[in-house]
Amino acid sequence: MTLAEPNHTDASAPRLDPERLRAANLHPETGLATDYLNRFNEAIMLLELVPDDPGCAEELAHWEPADYVQHFSRSSFKARDLAIEAYHRAPAVLRHRLNEIGATMTDIIVQARAALAAGPAEDEARALVEAALADLKEYLSEASAVIHGKPLQEAASTRETQDGVDALFADPPAR
Repeated sequence: MTLAEPNHTDASAPRLDPERLRAANLHPETGLATDYLNRFNEAIMLLELVPDDPGCAEELAHWEPADYVQHFSRSSFKARDLAIEAYHRAPAVLRHRLNEIGATMTDIIVQARAALAAGPAEDEARALVEAALADLKEYLSEASAVIHGKPLQEAASTRETQDGVDALFADPPAR
């Protein structure tokens, strides 16, 4: 999924009032909203239910991809216009990374949805769902870090740290 977005912030535009952002449930420093992540949480919830209720795969088929601006344009979020304005004023590096993460999560959901629609055996469906959920939850955590203005290096190092922990607890090689 390719997302179009401006590569800059309008440096001439006055900074949005942090209290106004906070009151609108937007991060006061980045201007970004965790409400955007709700769209992915919805898909995650449906995927979590698929192993016990395969009918949830049909509900997942109705999930529609949307980037940050599209999400707020379609939402009933009370401060949606402010959320969109603040997004365009957010640092370009944060917008870019959030868009990358959002596109990756969307690809994972769309691919999982297509694979489930093909009607895999129960054990294959369970493995597919578990893999998709693991990736989605990792990216969701990283997206939250970006929204909250945590350094991108810190967000990226989370994945490296988890890889290190996973390696420590992996089965030792056969001798």
